[in-house]
Amino acid sequence: MKKNTLIALSLTLGLNTATIAQDTYTEVYNIIQANCVTGCHSGTNPSGKLSLDGTASDLYNTLINGLVTNPHANSKGYKQIMPGYPSRSFLFRKINNNLYTHSKMENAEGGKMPSNQPPLSNLDIELINSWIMHGAPQTGEVVKKQIIFDYYSGKGVTALGKPNAPDTSEGIQLHLGSIFLAPQEEKEFFIKHELNFKDSVEVTRLESFIHDFSHHYILYKYDDKTKADKHGEGLRPVKSLVTDAFNPDTRIVATWQNSEDFVLPEGTAYYWGKTTVLDLNYHIRNYSTDSVLKAELYCNIYLRPRQVSTVQMFSDLITHPDPSNPIDFLNFKIYNNAKDTTFTAHMFDNTTNKNMYLWQLSTHTHKYGQDYDVFLRNSDGTKGNQIYEGHYDYKLDFNQGFYDYTHPPIKNFEPLLEIPWKTGLIHEATYNNNGTKNVGWGLTTEDEMMLITIIYTEEEPTATSVKESLNPHKVNVFPNPASDKISITYNLNKPSTVSAEIYDLLGRNIKTITFHSKQNMGSQSLVINDLDTKNANAVVFLKLTINDEVYVHKILLTNL
Repeated sequence: MKKNTLIALSLTLGLNTATIAQDTYTEVYNIIQANCVTGCHSGTNPSGKLSLDGTASDLYNTLINGLVTNPHANSKGYKQIMPGYPSRSFLFRKINNNLYTHSKMENAEGGKMPSNQPPLSNLDIELINSWIMHGAPQTGEVVKKQIIFDYYSGKGVTALGKPNAPDTSEGIQLHLGSIFLAPQEEKEFFIKHELNFKDSVEVTRLESFIHDFSHHYILYKYDDKTKADKHGEGLRPVKSLVTDAFNPDTRIVATWQNSEDFVLPEGTAYYWGKTTVLDLNYHIRNYSTDSVLKAELYCNIYLRPRQVSTVQMFSDLITHPDPSNPIDFLNFKIYNNAKDTTFTAHMFDNTTNKNMYLWQLSTHTHKYGQDYDVFLRNSDGTKGNQIYEGHYDYKLDFNQGFYDYTHPPIKNFEPLLEIPWKTGLIHEATYNNNGTKNVGWGLTTEDEMMLITIIYTEEEPTATSVKESLNPHKVNVFPNPASDKISITYNLNKPSTVSAEIYDLLGRNIKTITFHSKQNMGSQSLVINDLDTKNANAVVFLKLTINDEVYVHKILLTNL
């Protein structure tokens, strides 16, 4: 069909020609031709030795992973366009006009583009950024220009502000964005991020910032770069549970359902090698009915050189049912009968005598989730002590009486909770489907999920043991295990008020005693056979506070 005929047809149908879909690269090509060719990047001696004229195909071959002549940019490993990496694409850095701080030019990179002309509009910059982030494909519409236009025309949801980044001596900041979503639109992507470390490192802290409309952000990692290379560059839409959501080549690092700062316990860290490649998974829904969402996320990663004494931290995402078992998935059905439906799953490994030392536990369902509880598992397969109550508020301050699936509680155990892998955990979720149809296990917020995330070590951190053994008040707690009472001894260098608090595994305070001691050597007995632990052979934590110094001891209670 001739171009004039196409225009006439669109006018007859009452359409705006701008709304007709075309390859995003074609639009990028037109922007470059209109703003960057004449007078600068054409002819026999183009600026920066970069000729941008020629056909769309010629330009594409020139730009994609094209060499950069600027010495500083070349030393950073930048390419003219690096698919999936706007901040490492030299051409984008030149036209960015400070819209994205991660792509802000340094002085050594030369002047901005286009030179001696007004900068590109935010609409054009965003279009090129989105194209690169989607892997810079030569064909296909990866972003609708009209959505970006609407956002910059006053029809946008309030954007996420940029947080402060770590000092360069302490870590790095990752940025993903922007992803534009029309009202009520839902998207979930993965995107790889090569770190290019020169040496192995330890990760001691992960701080993430995500939009309030985020469903989740999960950070995965490839330990083997060759496996990461099998998966394409740029944003990858999640289409399959097994190959996308549960990629066998990756391992989970951490999950977020809202902005949160995870500082790992002293003496522990994640180990990341020189070949580690990250995989960022972002699931977001625009809950607005009339405004465009510009979705971004930031992740601050705090690093240090590998240390011999550090205990390695691990993470696992435990689902029910097993995503590799199609039959189980068919049986995970929540009928729209407005009745509670409870699913129970066991997590254990009876082939090993190793322990896990649990630091963090969190849960995840979608909108029909009513409760999510986790228990220690007894050797006979029955439920032991409850260690997680889904009805708690996000900060675990109180039992709010309901499960908030958008902000489920995150439970940290300090000191770490020792659990034999052989017995493991039981997790149990309850749903109530009052919708219009039955739902099963699936990827969108209209489906359901059941999973827990655990972060743990497989040996007790030495730093914790050293810290307790070297405490200045020489605190000692005995016997342990205990049945009816415990004795606490301590040294004081002055008269002091001492507070002894006992907490169960849910973080509930079940006993508190405060006493004043004038002696240099203090002692106190604490009755424990009246504790409301609900289970025999319970594990509790004694928190002792002396002169603002806090000591935590794990105690096993027997024959209560």
